[in-house]
Amino acid sequence: MAREPLSEVLRHRRGLLETLVVDRSGGPGSTLMPTLALDTRQIELAEVQLAPRGEIVMHEQTLGEGGMGVVRLGTQLALGREVAVKTARETASEPRIIAKLVQEAVVTGALEHPNIVPIYDLVRDDEGRPMLVMRRIDGVAWGTLIDDDPAIRARFGVTDPLDWNLRVLMQLASALHFAHGREIVHLDLKPDNVMIGPLGEVYLVDWGLAMTLADDPRLPRARDNTDVIGTPAFVAPEMLAGDGTRLGAHTDVYLLGSTLYSILAGRPPHDGENLYAVLFQALEGTPDPLPDQVAPELARIVARAMARSPRDRFPSADAFRLALQEFLEHRGALALVRRADQRAAQLERRLGDGAVDGVVAAASEARFGYSQALAAWSDCEAARVGLDRVTARYAVWCAERDELATAEGLATQLTEEHPELARAIEAARARIRAGAERLAELEELGRDYDAATGQRTRLLIVGLVVLLAGLVPIAAPFVPWLLSYQAVLLFPLVCALIMAGLAAWGSESVSATRINRGGVATMVVMMLGQFLITYSGYRAGLPVGTTMSLSFPLWALTASSLAGMVEWRLWPSAVGFGLGSAVVVFQPTWWLALIAICNLTAFLNLVWVWRPGRRRD
Repeated sequence: MAREPLSEVLRHRRGLLETLVVDRSGGPGSTLMPTLALDTRQIELAEVQLAPRGEIVMHEQTLGEGGMGVVRLGTQLALGREVAVKTARETASEPRIIAKLVQEAVVTGALEHPNIVPIYDLVRDDEGRPMLVMRRIDGVAWGTLIDDDPAIRARFGVTDPLDWNLRVLMQLASALHFAHGREIVHLDLKPDNVMIGPLGEVYLVDWGLAMTLADDPRLPRARDNTDVIGTPAFVAPEMLAGDGTRLGAHTDVYLLGSTLYSILAGRPPHDGENLYAVLFQALEGTPDPLPDQVAPELARIVARAMARSPRDRFPSADAFRLALQEFLEHRGALALVRRADQRAAQLERRLGDGAVDGVVAAASEARFGYSQALAAWSDCEAARVGLDRVTARYAVWCAERDELATAEGLATQLTEEHPELARAIEAARARIRAGAERLAELEELGRDYDAATGQRTRLLIVGLVVLLAGLVPIAAPFVPWLLSYQAVLLFPLVCALIMAGLAAWGSESVSATRINRGGVATMVVMMLGQFLITYSGYRAGLPVGTTMSLSFPLWALTASSLAGMVEWRLWPSAVGFGLGSAVVVFQPTWWLALIAICNLTAFLNLVWVWRPGRRRD
């Protein structure tokens, strides 16, 4: 038959819980004891087990009080040692209290463990009441120390109270695991039920609520329990159901988690304005969140140990202990991870804000922190994941800034594939390729328009033609034939041939740049244009001077083209030919002198600009 859900059981028992608040509890920190509905056989067995009183001298000093009994100081005369003697409260119901104390003695006596108080004897006093004789622990309850860091430091000389408290809890988990191996559950673990000896010895005491999961007739069986039991401030939800079949080692695991919660939070996990509110918070199984400064690893241990469903808890008390042990062993590494997480968060904020300053520093510090954590603990998953996350994020940022070598180097350090990074790197490669291609085009264009390349060849070709054009008018008065149409028609053709020959001779320099090619081509075209103008004048029957005057605009246009395309410092030549074009309109007879002046001025301009050894700006 399927078991009724715990939530339904607890809802049906609301009236019982309300009764407990009124009748059976002194507060959330007090233990709810069972009603001791023991069968007759258990009581008879208890009576048989009680031996006559040994030589025990009782003192007035009370060492502690529990739900059923009082612990007083005594002296065992046979060995001359002080002992702790637990007896029933005088107001308690005798037969059941006797049986319960005997059962507690049997439980504790069966558990010989360094963290469980040894039982020396079980006898009757002069009035026939049971006396549970056990080692006297000259110490203090853990509950008085657990959140008193100065007292822990002063009493035990420790520098890390949290470490000390966790190691105490690990010893308790060891004791519980030992008990569970003998099918006994404690069911009332809390700081007040733990004694700390003067040398730091740890003892789990008060086994009065303990039950067996087996069929030992001497002990109360958990499956027979129908009471709400435990300490409300720490209790596991199944302890409030009154269904003993729900109890088990997992219940003590929950109590270990509750105790760990109290270490970390400074208060028990179940709290409220009154006991009723505490009980129902325990039913919900959702304590208040732990403080922010608590290590996430410890918070996860608490959450797992205190899981509402027993199957979600640690499988054993020893598994809980090992989780704490692992935390302590790797605490330094985990602290490094937490600091690295903070730097990683700063990195994310800077990247989210689009900032540049501080990105490299934050990424470097975060990666260093995670790396140090992995050096201290090579299997630290949090450090590995954090290092991968920050490395990938930083690599994406580098790729987006086209720092490809850095991004690719970081990518090789990752332990997993990161599609976003792969896309960012590929995009960066594409941009860099496109940039390289564009740069190559610009460099090629720069070479094409480098006026320094082939400068001397250009000066030779252009300068020679301009010089000849300036000298011919000077020689014309002495050689009249130079003023004939035959001469002026032949001159541009001869110059074109000269330029072609020189260009062929210096072809490597001429063809090296677009400027050179364009400049020489411009001069050749100008000569051909001059030939056409001259031929047109000849056919029209115009005087030679008139025809030559018509060539001035062509020369001005050619000089302007060279100044704009090849070298801007040739502007004086362009201005000279422009002025010559204007003057010759009003003084046509000056055409020969103007030709000489303009061409010789242009020649000097060319020599000045393209002279060998001149440094270019």
